Amino acid sequence: MRMNRANFSILWMICAILFVPPMTMHGQSAGQTVSQESRSEKNAWLRLANNGAWWNSLSADSKSDFIDGYVSAMTEVHKMLMALLDQGTKSLAAGAKFDSQMAQIVQLSVIGDRYDFQEVGRAKLLVGMDAFYKEPLNKLIRIDDAFAFERDTLNGKVAPRDLQKQLEEWRAVMNK
Repeated sequence: MRMNRANFSILWMICAILFVPPMTMHGQSAGQTVSQESRSEKNAWLRLANNGAWWNSLSADSKSDFIDGYVSAMTEVHKMLMALLDQGTKSLAAGAKFDSQMAQIVQLSVIGDRYDFQEVGRAKLLVGMDAFYKEPLNKLIRIDDAFAFERDTLNGKVAPRDLQKQLEEWRAVMNK
């Protein structure tokens, strides 16, 4: 497997298309009426903020719908990355290209872990996201980072002290 810059760029473009919903889709479920619009649906710019200000403006149904879509998309990307990783592992051979092939395999593994939401319950993730953004210091932290933080908190694969350190770093940057 050879992962050159062009292939890597294409992969990231696919990920971006999958994860950035069109501006017309603000998590509104079919049962909502115009009079029940959340603040984010009235102000499309909140979605562009991509942080707790937007999250806290959503209705409970919109949050649930967003989590369903987010976890589904992450799961598909994770599967695709693991298939590429498997392909690269099978084609790994001793020789002059071994080091570069190994580096690509390691990169795919790290990237794949970022999109692994398979073991996280959606209901627990929703509760965790709401709790995360109730903390005023977390309001400006990006949605993707909050999802990763909550996933890592729920699955226990990252030490709590490491999670806390990362959270403090995000807060320091976002709350300047």
